[in-house]
Amino acid sequence: MIQSLDAIARLRELLASLERDMGLNTLSPNERAILYAMQRLSNDPSRKDQPTAVLRTDSIKSHDLVGSMSQPTFNRALKSLIQKNFVSPAPEAKMGCYILGPMTTPRNE
Repeated sequence: MIQSLDAIARLRELLASLERDMGLNTLSPNERAILYAMQRLSNDPSRKDQPTAVLRTDSIKSHDLVGSMSQPTFNRALKSLIQKNFVSPAPEAKMGCYILGPMTTPRNE
């Protein structure tokens, strides 16, 4: 158990370092959870029949990283990610469809 706990601690340190390097440490845990869920969903090979970059809010909300988040918290965090330019409404798509980006430079606010 101690070895597993140590491995998890080291992974958390590595993750925190990567988040700092990318400027993601300024995001709330809920914002990061949504961002990570969107990234995982956009690379999901089972979505071959759909444009991989366009994600619907219901698919994001049902991801394991976000599933326990309340709907109001999810909506606030998603809105904040849009305001911070980490997520954008999908062009020429229905309401409730989003894409990652633009994320051109690290954020150190």
